[in-house]
Amino acid sequence: MEPRRLTILCPVRNEETVIPLFFRRLRPVLDKLSERYLVDLVFLDNASTDRTAQEILKIREEWPPTYLITMSKNVGYHASLECGLRYATGDLFAFIDVDCEDPPEMILEFAAKHEEGHDIVYGERVDREESSLMKNARKLF
Repeated sequence: MEPRRLTILCPVRNEETVIPLFFRRLRPVLDKLSERYLVDLVFLDNASTDRTAQEILKIREEWPPTYLITMSKNVGYHASLECGLRYATGDLFAFIDVDCEDPPEMILEFAAKHEEGHDIVYGERVDREESSLMKNARKLF
């Protein structure tokens, strides 16, 4: 029986500098996940104007099931995620931003929770390591 397909959706916009750093952290996660799943990596390029696409194509050399969906205009973060859900294939989906504000390693924890029987698994940030001024500004916003 073929393993289930886990598709990791990564929305990006002008992320050329962080994509290589993100992939260095994600690669060990992909290796572990691929022991149990077929793992696709899908980048959702929200009309980047830098070398984001070229950086993603470099990743494909190391991780062949890497795909790029490019929006012709900036449709916004949530619309790009919706695009990924509409056009990418998979049995399971994970969303992660490439800025590593949320650690890519958490995908392993999410997969473990799914394997325990949970249909939907998500993370919720309960606190950030930042100043009180910044926390209050976020609340105000």
